[in-house]
Amino acid sequence: FARIDAIAYPGLTANFDVSVTAALAIALLDWLEHGAAYAAAMIETSEVLSGHLRHLGLPVGPTASHQFVVDAAEWGDGDAASQRLRLANLLTSGIGLPGRAGPAGIRMGTPEIVRWGMSAEHMPELGDLVYSALTGDAAAVAPAVTAFRHRFTDLHFVRS
Repeated sequence: FARIDAIAYPGLTANFDVSVTAALAIALLDWLEHGAAYAAAMIETSEVLSGHLRHLGLPVGPTASHQFVVDAAEWGDGDAASQRLRLANLLTSGIGLPGRAGPAGIRMGTPEIVRWGMSAEHMPELGDLVYSALTGDAAAVAPAVTAFRHRFTDLHFVRS
C-alpha cells in the first residue's frame, strides 16, 4: 500500500479545489433541470452534422451520441486536420482510431454548440463550413465561421 499511496497522494487524491467543486455543483443542478433535453439535443445535432458531412463526402463514422469521428487520413492525421480547422476558427481534436497508429481521426462533439443555441437545423450550414475548411482554403473560411458563431449569444440548458 505504501507504493500506491506514494503515487496517488498527494497529486491524484489531494487536489481539492473549491472552485471546481462549485462549478460541478452548478453543472449538476443544470443537469437536474435540463439534462434529458440537453442530451437529446446533443445527440440529434451530432446525428445531423455527421450525416451532412457524410453526404458531402467526408469519411465520417457513425454516431449515437454527442460526438463522432472523421477519418483524417486525407489530411495526414487528426492533428493536421485539427490544425487546418483551427485556421478556420473551428476547434476539434485529434483522436486515435482502432487499429491505427497515432491520432488518425478528429473528434467532433456537440455539447458546447448546443449549449450556445445551435440545433439540428443549423448543422447543414456548419457542416458546409467544416467541409470548406477541410477541402479548401481554411483561413478564407474563418470570417464566415466567426459570423456564424456570433449569431449564437445566449446560453441554453441553464437553470433559470
